[in-house]
Amino acid sequence: MAKTIRVGVIGCGMVFTTCHMPAFLDMHDVELVAFYDIFPERAQWIRDRYATLLEEKIAVLEAPFEEGQRWVDSWYWSEENTPAKLAKQHRETLKNMKVYDSAEELLDNVDVVTVCTPVRYHVYYSVMALERGVHVMSEKAMARTWWEARAIKEAVQKTGALYQLNDDNLFLPRYDTIRNIIESDQIGDVQSMWIARGGHGPEKRSWFWNPEISGGGSLMDYGCHAITSLWFLIGFDSVPAKIRSLRIESRMKTRPLDGRVQTVHVEDDAHFKIQFEQPNGNWCDAIIEATWSYPELGTKSSSVSSFIRVQGSEGQATGYTDEEGNDFIKVERYGFGEKLIPVYGSDDEIAYANEIKNFIECVRHNTTSIIDEEVGLRIMEVIGSAYLSELRDRQAVTPEEFRAFCEDLAAGAPDEETATLRIIKALMEPYKN
Repeated sequence: MAKTIRVGVIGCGMVFTTCHMPAFLDMHDVELVAFYDIFPERAQWIRDRYATLLEEKIAVLEAPFEEGQRWVDSWYWSEENTPAKLAKQHRETLKNMKVYDSAEELLDNVDVVTVCTPVRYHVYYSVMALERGVHVMSEKAMARTWWEARAIKEAVQKTGALYQLNDDNLFLPRYDTIRNIIESDQIGDVQSMWIARGGHGPEKRSWFWNPEISGGGSLMDYGCHAITSLWFLIGFDSVPAKIRSLRIESRMKTRPLDGRVQTVHVEDDAHFKIQFEQPNGNWCDAIIEATWSYPELGTKSSSVSSFIRVQGSEGQATGYTDEEGNDFIKVERYGFGEKLIPVYGSDDEIAYANEIKNFIECVRHNTTSIIDEEVGLRIMEVIGSAYLSELRDRQAVTPEEFRAFCEDLAAGAPDEETATLRIIKALMEPYKN
C-alpha cells in the first residue's frame, strides 16, 4: 500500500487557489492538510473553501450509479485506486486540515510543500523547507536572480530533499506532442524554434511590477514559461551557449496598478534569441517573444493557442487551432505534404494536475524531477543574460559572462539580499521611466 503523502501550501493566493488546489481532489494517497499565509484570514478562508470542495467531491464519489452512467477515468482503477478509497482519504483529510501560525510550524507537519508566494519569497521558503528535509515544489520564477537561486541548489545538495520548479507549461499536452514529433524524427534535426507568449499584464497584482519583489517584468513571467517549453522540446541536455536581446523594452509605460494609475519600472515586452548547442553537435536557434503588451500578440496569446514553430532539417511543426477551438500540431514534411496531429486535453487544468502528480511520484520513488534545481538555475542564467544583453546594446552574452557580471556586482556586499538588489537594480536600469 502506498504511503500517504502530506502536502502543505505556503502562500494562499490566486495561483494556488485557482490552479493548484483543485488538482488535489483527484489524487490518491495525497492529502492537502496544511495552510499558511502571511494573512491568516486568507489561509483560513482557503482552508474552508477546500473543505467545501472535498465534501462536494465525496458526495460525487459515494453517489450510486444510475443506469447509463459511467466513469470516464475508470480505466486506471485498481483495488487500491477506487472512488471509495478516495472518498475515505478525503474524509481523513477533512479531519487533519489545519491553518498554521508560522511556516516553520507547517513544515514540521508535512512531507511536501508547494511555495506559491510572490517571487521575492520563493528562495526564502524553499530553503527553509529543504533544510528541514521537506520536499519542495515552487512556482516559477525560481528566484529574482540567478545569484539568489543558487541557495536552493546548495540546500538540495546539503540535505538530499527534492526540488521541482513548477512550470505548468512543460506539462501541457501540446508540448508533449511536439516533443514526440521531434523524438520520432518526423521533422529531422531541429534547427530553429520560435515561440510567442503573453497577454495583458497582471495589473491587479502590483507586486509583479516591483522589480525588488518580482525580479523583472514580462521576461520573468512569460519568458520563463517560453524558455522552459522550448528547452524541454530539444532536451535539457542541450546547452544555451549565447543569448542576445532583440528588443527588451517598456512600451505601455502607464498602467492602472491595483486601481491606481502609475508609471511602471519593468519591461513589458521582451524579444530575445538563444543559441543552443545540442549533444549531437548541432546548433539550434530559439527566438522568444514574451509580452505584457497585449496588442503585440492579439487574441491568440494563451499557452495553448499562442504561436509556436519548430523547424527541422526535413520539415516543420507548427501549433494550429481550428475555428472550433480544437488544438493540433501541423507537421509539414518538405516536399511531402502536411498532416494535422490532434492534441488531446489541451487544458491548463491538466497541466497543473500533471506537474503536481509528477513531483509527487518523484517523491514517492525518490527520484529527481525533469525540471529540478539545476534546470531552474540555468533558466535563471538565460533570463539574466537576456537582460544583460539589452543593457549592453544587444550584444550576445554567454552564461559565463553573466555569472561574472553578477559576481562583480556582488563583491563586497554585506549580505546576499544586498547583492541581489544590486544585480536587480543594474539589470532594470533601462526601464526606469
